[in-house]
Amino acid sequence: MDKGDKGLWEGPSVALSCIDAGIPVELNEPGLVEDQQFTVRYKTPPDHYGAEAYAGITVIADALKRTKVPTAKNIRDALAKTNLMTVLGPVKFISYHNKSQQNKLPALLMQWLNGQLQIVWPQNMATKKAVYPITQ
Repeated sequence: MDKGDKGLWEGPSVALSCIDAGIPVELNEPGLVEDQQFTVRYKTPPDHYGAEAYAGITVIADALKRTKVPTAKNIRDALAKTNLMTVLGPVKFISYHNKSQQNKLPALLMQWLNGQLQIVWPQNMATKKAVYPITQ
């Protein structure tokens, strides 16, 4: 790629009005100390993938601690009884709408508006109203 050719990365305008889904993220204990240690060591906070991985390992470690004999059934049973706070929030597996063993988290719809990522749904959490149809 030529140094002058930015390709897809033209800056914020490339994502103009793009809509994405996500979950609300506020760091919770446990994990804040590790987050701070990571930030000091690498001079940048961990991204959401790191937080998701940390939360996942926290859930697995908790289930294994509660499993006396580590068989597939015992680990599955321990995971089914999980009820703990992770760096990304609570984890408790439930069944609903013909789905089983789900960690039901609220979803957000976000949209890039005027160079800023805004929450557009649900309405009670929205920071801006969604722009649709996209005319640009």
